[in-house]
Amino acid sequence: MQYQHHTDTELVKLLVSGDQLAFKEIYDRYSQSLYWYVCNRIRSKEESEEILQELFLWLWKKHETLGHITELKPYLFSAARYKIVNYIDKSVVRDRYAEHYALYESTHDTSTEAYANLSDFDNILERSIANLPDNCQTAFRLSRIEQMPIAHIAERMNLSTGTVENYIGQALNHLRMVWGDHYKG
Repeated sequence: MQYQHHTDTELVKLLVSGDQLAFKEIYDRYSQSLYWYVCNRIRSKEESEEILQELFLWLWKKHETLGHITELKPYLFSAARYKIVNYIDKSVVRDRYAEHYALYESTHDTSTEAYANLSDFDNILERSIANLPDNCQTAFRLSRIEQMPIAHIAERMNLSTGTVENYIGQALNHLRMVWGDHYKG
């Protein structure tokens, strides 16, 4: 079967059914343009390749739930945009934590504390998210962890896109407040 002659809609249907050749065709069709899209924003070849790999890994892991996709190319570029935003958000938090930790390390003995602080970082983040109201948690996790577009989150949660954006905004404000309390210089 020659998959390069299939439309995107046909490829999505085949992908949802678990067709690996359809997945390969989607990869062949869009990976290069997605790579350049990511690379032009990240400016790091290695990080761009990693983001692209994560995107297609995520696509395959979620293939059974992608039947709602009506247009593949915009969906993939939107997912790539969310991966970029997530990468940048993580980089900012990681950089702030690293700066704070370097200052802390220069003023304290951290021989055994260093390992505890690194594992505490993930625990604090998870507890912070868990303290959010259920709808805020759900919207935030779908947006930032599962990289789902806001329109799809709204559809899945049976809410308006404005409400979903408000939930995500509330979650981000909450996390900024929590991280600010934990990592003040």
